[in-house]
Amino acid sequence: MQGTKIGSVNFTYRPGFDRSLVRCGLIPDRLAGDLLLENKRLAIIGHSASGKSTLAGSFAAQGLPVLSARDIVKGYIDTDRSLDDSFHWPLFRDMETALIPNSDREIKEYLESLRMAGKMWPPYLTASLLFDRLAQIESGWVLEGFSMDLNSAGLFLDYFPPDALIHLSVPEDLILERSLGRRKATDTPDVIRAKIRSVNENLSGVLDLFRARGLLLDIDASQEMSCVEASAKRGLYDYFTAKALSSVSSQAKFEAPLTNIMTLVHINMPETVVRDLIRQGIRTFRFNFAFFNSDAARADLTGFIRSARRIAQEELRLVGFAADLPGPNNRTAVDLKPLEVSEGQEVMFSMSNGGQDSDTVPISFQSEHPHEAILSAFQSSGQENPLLIYIDHAQIVLRVTDIQDDLITACVVKGGTIKGNKSASFPGTAILAGGITDDDMTNLRFALDNGFDYIIQSFVNSGQDVLALKTAMAGMGRQIPVIAKIETDLALMPDNLEDIARESSGLMVARGHLADELGIRYSVPAAQDAIIKQAQSLGKPVIVATEVYSSMMNEVVPNRPDMDNAHRAIIDQADMFMLSGAEMAISRHPLLVTQTLLRQIAYTESRLPESELYQLTSARRREWFLKTDPGQSKMLQKDIVEFALLNQIGVLVIRSDDPEFVRNVSGLRPNLKIIVLTGDDSMAKTLLL
Repeated sequence: MQGTKIGSVNFTYRPGFDRSLVRCGLIPDRLAGDLLLENKRLAIIGHSASGKSTLAGSFAAQGLPVLSARDIVKGYIDTDRSLDDSFHWPLFRDMETALIPNSDREIKEYLESLRMAGKMWPPYLTASLLFDRLAQIESGWVLEGFSMDLNSAGLFLDYFPPDALIHLSVPEDLILERSLGRRKATDTPDVIRAKIRSVNENLSGVLDLFRARGLLLDIDASQEMSCVEASAKRGLYDYFTAKALSSVSSQAKFEAPLTNIMTLVHINMPETVVRDLIRQGIRTFRFNFAFFNSDAARADLTGFIRSARRIAQEELRLVGFAADLPGPNNRTAVDLKPLEVSEGQEVMFSMSNGGQDSDTVPISFQSEHPHEAILSAFQSSGQENPLLIYIDHAQIVLRVTDIQDDLITACVVKGGTIKGNKSASFPGTAILAGGITDDDMTNLRFALDNGFDYIIQSFVNSGQDVLALKTAMAGMGRQIPVIAKIETDLALMPDNLEDIARESSGLMVARGHLADELGIRYSVPAAQDAIIKQAQSLGKPVIVATEVYSSMMNEVVPNRPDMDNAHRAIIDQADMFMLSGAEMAISRHPLLVTQTLLRQIAYTESRLPESELYQLTSARRREWFLKTDPGQSKMLQKDIVEFALLNQIGVLVIRSDDPEFVRNVSGLRPNLKIIVLTGDDSMAKTLLL
């Protein structure tokens, strides 16, 4: 047996094994063989009697599970299963404008009546059941018989995009002839014709949609079945070969919306989820190094990174990796035993980070003299402005009632479980010290040695903090962009904020810690506006982070406040959202979170030119560009953009290995698509932000 691997597709050629390919004249005898489709997703659609089940069965021999939409719906009809058990049902329940029954018993009777009349089952009902099944499969699959309309086809592409859609095309008279030859008692010629008309109502639009995505493979299914199978194999061979060979080019192309997404990933994520995130268009993975503080944890992270890079290469996508350094954060002791507390209960905290006893919770402070600041804040507090303690971003809230030496007594306002290594904040005390910790230095060395593309620096108070980190990198022999998290009241001071923006490669609005440190949650939106404006005034990227879609931890759609906040950030032209643990590690279905946010970004950006806020933000960016030293290069960039706009050019293609040139053109925010061609992967990854 002779084997080879091209890109992400494995082919094995077995001369003489599959004679149908040769007999049908579709492939030379020396290449006749079996096409291996490891981890591929294939969908087969077509009319009844077109050969869908037979073709799916031939792919089943490759080890791919075969799903029949018909069998899945029949399983719902014939059992006591309820639509309320379907996780994806809320996505579809409001799609149908026609009045349908509400109870499961009536819906099942309704579906059976449609089947008897030869009518197509409502695609939204089929999809809700089908999506639940697809979500359980961690590898490839073959799906046959999913009769889609445009709405369900669009959601299918969004949530479970196939690698190829095979359409088996058969003339109507031949469908009728074949169906009559194998018909059931209920399948009269009129019923069969009704089925054909029902499928045809949506087929053309669905095929156009997949054709536009480059995923459609049309197969003439009027031939004998062995030749249909051979045609499908040859078509897939050509399709996947062309896709794989396209990765051989030395140039990397990256295309992104104005507002992109960075997402937290954890090393226990299945490969299928990582692959789907990359397929959706997620371009940057963030790793929280607060959870990789041991050699064993870092070894696990190394393996995960290697796997994620392999998947990105297989998918022909460019993905950046960001190391989020914990910084000088105050946290509960790492080895703290979980402590359940309830409202009104008294809890003791130790500021000495000593061992835990039955009544005391140790807090590890990074600043040198936290006692004085906390005691001063407590002495100036009162009934209307008490000194509070936020544990784990205010998941647990306590009110300080007494301080004696290094012991703090507090009364629980909002209960829960206090766990180890969780953030502990004292709003309004300004006790967080900037700078770099010993753990940060260890993590920085690991990130540089393992090819990370960005460093995210936490609890930055001044430009000197960023400069210290850049100096440390220089000493380690490698420099990569530094994104400064703005999450303290010191950092928000105008002079400090400007210095931080000048020294860093970009700013991050760390809304979670900002809320903790500022103490007044309604001050966070004003802080976000100030940070975005400061970044844009210096032409620096800005990221909006933390609990963007926190309502989707348990729900399949975001609530209105989450969508309003995301909408405002897109209008303000934030360059990226950063999804955190609330949405990604805790959520029941993280892929729904990323896909929903991507859809909101696309929808909002399509209407950006109509927004007055967008016009103001664009004007601010152009003002930054024009007030800086023009120079010959910048004048050229300005002329390029003006020429494109004047001549109504919709796409601007830039071939350059200079990231500053590309950023300047993009920074002008012209109303056109910009595509960058470069042979430098490192440079391309700097443009992911």
